[in-house]
Amino acid sequence: MPQVFCILDEGGRTLLTKARGDIQIPSFPTVGLLCSISTFSDSAGFSIETLGTKNVQIVYKRFANHLLFVLATSNLLVQPKLLQTLLQMVYDGIVMMLGAAALHIDTPVKIDALRKKLRGLSLIDTLIADDALVPCLMLPAPQVQGLPLRDRSALQTAISKVAAAAQTEYCALLGEGCYLSATPEWWLLQPKEILLLQHIATHAPETADIDMGVYLSVKKYHTPLRLLCLTLDQGVHLLLLCRGELDQGVLHAVIEEHSKQVEHIFQIPVWCMPPLPQFHGITFDLALLVQKQPVPCITLFWGHSSVALPGFNPLVSPTLRRQLQSSAGGSVGSGPSMRSVSFTREAAATDNLQLYYKSCVDMLVSFMLQQQQHSSAGRAAEGHFASRSTDSACVAQGPPQMVHSPTKRMLPSFTFASRHAQAAVQAGGEEVHLLTGGNRLIGLLDSSTHGCDVYAVFNKKTARLDALENAQKLRAVFQMTYAETV
Repeated sequence: MPQVFCILDEGGRTLLTKARGDIQIPSFPTVGLLCSISTFSDSAGFSIETLGTKNVQIVYKRFANHLLFVLATSNLLVQPKLLQTLLQMVYDGIVMMLGAAALHIDTPVKIDALRKKLRGLSLIDTLIADDALVPCLMLPAPQVQGLPLRDRSALQTAISKVAAAAQTEYCALLGEGCYLSATPEWWLLQPKEILLLQHIATHAPETADIDMGVYLSVKKYHTPLRLLCLTLDQGVHLLLLCRGELDQGVLHAVIEEHSKQVEHIFQIPVWCMPPLPQFHGITFDLALLVQKQPVPCITLFWGHSSVALPGFNPLVSPTLRRQLQSSAGGSVGSGPSMRSVSFTREAAATDNLQLYYKSCVDMLVSFMLQQQQHSSAGRAAEGHFASRSTDSACVAQGPPQMVHSPTKRMLPSFTFASRHAQAAVQAGGEEVHLLTGGNRLIGLLDSSTHGCDVYAVFNKKTARLDALENAQKLRAVFQMTYAETV
């Protein structure tokens, strides 16, 4: 889909311009026009965040150092608030890669230096181009893979040994873009940093390891830490944050020793349904579970209903997506990797399935962002709502049913629904019910410190009481089998 991204300084000078889709790099006058709109609004005493025409929407975001990010896209279905969040993630990613000092541009020499550095950052391309679901950059916390406690405990022991060999406290293991396990110190990093590191590992090339410097809050963004991203198996990455040189021989020997002890966990097909018999009696299309303690993290479960292929979503696995893109047909993933699969391309690459799952995630993200936005308003209305739940309809722009063309895709608009639902939740209620054009969202919120919030998406035809019962069962099974102190 055509998209233009620009970074401009306070004087309107272009530092970076990117174009995606069937569109050319915009000319200097076009970029100048985009900048002048924001400059005029600032001089008039107000700020502009979004501007739309019949076929384009433009989003602006200016930061404290006066850098202006502009994103123009022909995708009119995604909410401007989501694009604002994306621009913030791009900025945070630049700070992580270049450091805070590089963004203080008060001389022409520094401006030219920053322009050169920005052009060499491949991370920007993956951030603005990323529409995958794992990791979802719009969610407010890093995403973890749901593993039974026994498996996660084994992984925790293994990475602790690896971290000791690398003489660092920061070590994490990711599988198919989701965290499998990490050291306690890793979870003490800022959530946006954990999510960006998750994104870097997900887009790491399978043929080469990553060794680069990153600036993090633990070093006040001034001194870089050494980031090592080592590929253990297809889709399985080990992340280390180190302060100096390592004995590579000793490190690889320890990694090989302990990876053999937990390799059976790597064989779990993370793109399929949860590997527990308790889930067999629970029906849902997509479920998102938010753990608040000891660190915020999010677990996603996919496709456990008859609406889509059972337990299968091509977008949830970065490795599988690459296999589908490179396969000319027939069996997918026929290589020797433990994570190869045997689904046919025709069954796996259906546009209907991808659009359906993407709409489900968009619905969850939209609701969670507006939930944060209206939290203060909800607390103010606490005394005016006594009901524990509400059922609101938002039919004008509902998410898609199983459509036959990407052009028919419609994303949700929660402007009406979330106002009422949020007020009821903030009143001390535990449930929220949203009904859109094609889906039903059930939210079970737990206000306790160690509670677990559940957001489950069902087909619209699912009865409300049946959906609520399945969401309650899902939380109970998750808390008994998956949740733990990470």
